[in-house]
Amino acid sequence: MLSFINIILNTISCHFDRNVTVYIGTLTDITERRQIEDKLQKHMHDLGKRVKELNCLHGISKLVETPDITTEEIIQGTIDLIPPSCQYPGKTCARAIIDGQKFKTAPFKETSWKQCSKIKIHGKPEGVLEVYLVSDYIKKATKRLTVEIEENLPTIKGDFQRLEQVMVNLIQNACQALQDNEQGILITTSFNARP
Repeated sequence: MLSFINIILNTISCHFDRNVTVYIGTLTDITERRQIEDKLQKHMHDLGKRVKELNCLHGISKLVETPDITTEEIIQGTIDLIPPSCQYPGKTCARAIIDGQKFKTAPFKETSWKQCSKIKIHGKPEGVLEVYLVSDYIKKATKRLTVEIEENLPTIKGDFQRLEQVMVNLIQNACQALQDNEQGILITTSFNARP
């Protein structure tokens, strides 16, 4: 277990011998305090994510309440609210495709780094929501990025923000592990149904 110790040293010169320096100090175990601070920091981070999500939901509710707003304006407004609610708002864009009609953020760039979710209306799949991570970080880390997405993957139920963060962390770790940009990263998806 990692322990943290706070050390305070004071120097005292002795009057009887100028060649002797005496150090008086205190050691305080601050492990518990650091653990509490780390937990508080994590809770603050999680709270910040919840605030972003709530701001997005509040924005959507304001859109729906707007008099004389069209369905298309509600959808476009919702798409525009998604990037600010993500972990990396400046590096995120979104698109919804509903009945062949596309709604996207401006600017929009389709990349290999995306998360998708089916849009269901009255229980029937009617479209797809795509959220893309756009980053020069990956381009700087490698010239060789390969993404192989298996067809017909089942829908993952879970916290979208947390899943997004896991993916971003994995990709960043892969980029950091490369020794030069000639090395490559291979990202694959698969589904292994257990009997």
